Amino acid sequence: VFKMYLPETKEYLRNLNNLFIIREIKKKKKIEELVLPTALIKLNKNVIGYFMPYIKGKSLCNYLLDLSVDNKQKLYVFTQLAKVIEWLPSGIHIGDLHANNIIVDQHNKIHLIDIDGFSIDGGEQLSVPTPLPYVVGKYCNREGHPIISKNSDIYCVFQLFLRYILQGFDIMDSEYMGKYISFLKYIEG
Repeated sequence: VFKMYLPETKEYLRNLNNLFIIREIKKKKKIEELVLPTALIKLNKNVIGYFMPYIKGKSLCNYLLDLSVDNKQKLYVFTQLAKVIEWLPSGIHIGDLHANNIIVDQHNKIHLIDIDGFSIDGGEQLSVPTPLPYVVGKYCNREGHPIISKNSDIYCVFQLFLRYILQGFDIMDSEYMGKYISFLKYIEG
């Protein structure tokens, strides 16, 4: 698979920087679930993209919707994802953790793609897939964006898991969350 960069974008250098850092760290710690580039592609001395292995399988989104897949296998996928977060070296965070950046192969093994979107302490802090609800100031950076950390990765897995067990319903949706909290206060009182 070829992923191409647009060198004019501000994310270009940030993604490349993280890619080089992760490549060096991966050499030191083997995490098979990470799909790393096999070759960088240059044009006029500028890296314009990279090749990575093609993983035959389904996105986690489609996998969880597949009625032919046993629920125990689906839960096993979440277990693998939790282990990857645990195994990542200190300072490395998935960051952009959502169901389309995870491929599940025919053996129910997960593969994390879009590695250049990871966030790195001492490198680039890129993004989380959805804003974290009710994030208080101490968990935000100077620009007011949520700090990407192991905790934000755990939150993203939690959100994916909740969507799965609630059959696609997103309880963490900020519109619903307010109503839900009001409902809990009502039934408590």
